[in-house]
Amino acid sequence: MERFIDPGSEWLDRKNCHNTQMDLFDPICDEDVKAAKAICRDCEVRQECLAYAITHRERRGVWGGMSERDRRALAKVNARLGSIACIDYLSGRPHGGVTSDSDE
Repeated sequence: MERFIDPGSEWLDRKNCHNTQMDLFDPICDEDVKAAKAICRDCEVRQECLAYAITHRERRGVWGGMSERDRRALAKVNARLGSIACIDYLSGRPHGGVTSDSDE
């Protein structure tokens, strides 16, 4: 999977996946999703990566520790409950019946 990200994004050099095969982040099975999320779990720029994916409407792959399914759920929570629920969602606190730690 090709990822075209603005090279001016200063967070790029601090990402955990910097030296990782990027195909891992375009998973084809649940085990690949889990592997990609594991790399993201302790990444210091997880929020920046996720914000990039949401802002640029990335439809494929794992970004900021969230799969496409996770990001769709986040969008539904935001539409239903507003941005406070999204903050809860991103921090892993249950709100509205979904959490950010769900696996596909």
